[in-house]
Amino acid sequence: ERLNGSQIFSKLDLRSGYFQVPLAPEEHSKTAFTTPDGLWEFTRLPQGLKNSPSVFQRLMNQTLGSLRWDVCLAYLDDIIVYSSSFDQHVLDVNQVCQVLHASNFKLNSNKCAFFQHEITFLGHKINAHGCSPNDDNIRSILQFPLPQSSKAAHSFLQMVGFYRKFIPRFAQISAPLNKFTRKGFPFIWTEAEQLAFDQLKTAITSPAVLILPDPSQLYIIRTDASRVGIGAVLLQQQPPDSISTPTSALYKPVAFASRSLKPAEKKYSAIELEALAIWWSVTQKFRSYIEGQQFFLETDHKPLLSLMKKPYHNTRIERWMTTLQQYDMIIHHIAGKDNTTADALSRYPVDRPDINDEDTPRLITSSTQTEDLFVNAVTTRSMIRNHPPAVPSTTTSSSSPSSK
Repeated sequence: ERLNGSQIFSKLDLRSGYFQVPLAPEEHSKTAFTTPDGLWEFTRLPQGLKNSPSVFQRLMNQTLGSLRWDVCLAYLDDIIVYSSSFDQHVLDVNQVCQVLHASNFKLNSNKCAFFQHEITFLGHKINAHGCSPNDDNIRSILQFPLPQSSKAAHSFLQMVGFYRKFIPRFAQISAPLNKFTRKGFPFIWTEAEQLAFDQLKTAITSPAVLILPDPSQLYIIRTDASRVGIGAVLLQQQPPDSISTPTSALYKPVAFASRSLKPAEKKYSAIELEALAIWWSVTQKFRSYIEGQQFFLETDHKPLLSLMKKPYHNTRIERWMTTLQQYDMIIHHIAGKDNTTADALSRYPVDRPDINDEDTPRLITSSTQTEDLFVNAVTTRSMIRNHPPAVPSTTTSSSSPSSK
């Protein structure tokens, strides 16, 4: 979001960044190591220590201070400066260089680039139109030799997987190669693996370009679910138009997201899966984009339109909808033929579910009396038949829905 509207970019690289940070004398002995020539210890921040990246990143954040996020971003010793005009960029670069000089940081002139309309940063090519993979990294993927072992196949999958957000149906294409990520899996290369290998190389040559998000413009989230996974795509109108009647032709992708279903989630009903896709995309994946502003949510599952207007007697959906009430969203129904991207992501998910994800946060609901702290437990005959009387439950468990 910070880069949106920027036209001019500069990239700064520190010369041996870690070694520019002196260690306190009392910490030298903690970095000691032995060699044939004797015992040695670092006097500067060494690479390889567990805390070195976090210490250096914190130091960079403190050095750049208020300039960070407003005129520049820093990832360890790589800094990108961005501005909307040439004159403003002169001032911004000067400010960043001054604070670095004041902290005795030195730049590597061979790796710096100034006043560019397009720049490469952290493996991505960035310009005023959006973000796409770096050409050099694409070339490395295209020149990757035919794997001769499971380890080599795994390495290739990791290389191309770094850009999976740019490749439509990445999970479907790469499926034959995923087995090589398992430890000890024997290397068997068939036509299926060869086809996946070739298709991934072809796909990376024409990746999608993700636009830089503009927080002042309308966001649209499209979701879908299948028996395999859930998927979502975050879009924005380009150019900006009235938010009352969003036009599909104006939508440009900002981000894609998908994941596979957990074993318990595969038992959910269709409406539960569609509701899960909405809850997950809004609260887990795209929250940083849409929090605090109105946005459209589009789904091809029409029964979901009424969920935010009236109670739905399903405790699982009730919990998700209660969480979603804090967001200013307008739900629209769209035809399935217009929801092809989210549909494909749900059927061919990229990410595996995180076992630490809290799909059911601890909440108190009011429409289900058996789960309200302030209302006496009410049971029906059918509930008694299915669950023999015990101590009435008054709070929603924080465990997975499958544990019920």
